[in-house]
Amino acid sequence: MEIENIVANTVYIKAREINLMMMFPLIGGGQKKGKSKKWKNYLQFPHYTECLPLRSEIDV
Repeated sequence: MEIENIVANTVYIKAREINLMMMFPLIGGGQKKGKSKKWKNYLQFPHYTECLPLRSEIDV
C-alpha cells in the first residue's frame, strides 16, 4: 500500500506541475520545477502580523 501512495503522490505532483505551467507559462517555465526564488515568493504565506486585523472580521 505504501508504494501505491508514493505512485499516486508522484502522479499528483506531476499533474500539478503541468497545470501550473499551463496557467503561468511565462513564470519559471521548466526551471527547477518550482524551486526557484520566484516560486518560493509566490507560495509564501504573509507574516502573521499582516493577518491580525482579519482576525476580528472572521469567526475563529
